[in-house]
Amino acid sequence: MKGRTCVYEDAVRRAARTGRWDEALRDHVAGCDLCRDVAAVTRALQALAQMPISDEARLPDPALIWWKARLLKDWSIASPRFGALLRLQDLASILGMALLAGVLWMYGPTWQNAFVRFWMTHVRGLEFPFADAVWRALAWTLWAIGIGLLGTALAWALDLFQTDGR
Repeated sequence: MKGRTCVYEDAVRRAARTGRWDEALRDHVAGCDLCRDVAAVTRALQALAQMPISDEARLPDPALIWWKARLLKDWSIASPRFGALLRLQDLASILGMALLAGVLWMYGPTWQNAFVRFWMTHVRGLEFPFADAVWRALAWTLWAIGIGLLGTALAWALDLFQTDGR
């Protein structure tokens, strides 16, 4: 956007930048408003360029800015998928707690009684007859937990890798 121009404008800019003024150019700047403004702005920008920059005013590394921008872009693209993943994680947590509560409710007294009996028989030196039942209950419990985890992983995989634009 150049409205007015002067044939001496480039020469005035160069002289203001280097500090080498000849007499004819000084006389021209004294009479030309445009060249006087060019000289003043050039000197002000030169003074601004000479000022030291404090540590607080320094810009961060451009690679860091680029990395953060890409990360935010990836998050905005993946946010619907993360929402489904968080819902699935909540469901898996609730099911896991329910399974644990059920196992403790069903087998808690058995394990407690078996432990007390084992302790009492161990102290007395008698044989412990319930060891097989406890191990069988533990095996069935671990099998049920494994099936639950397998179902959770399958549901997560089906929901996460769908490409219908959700």
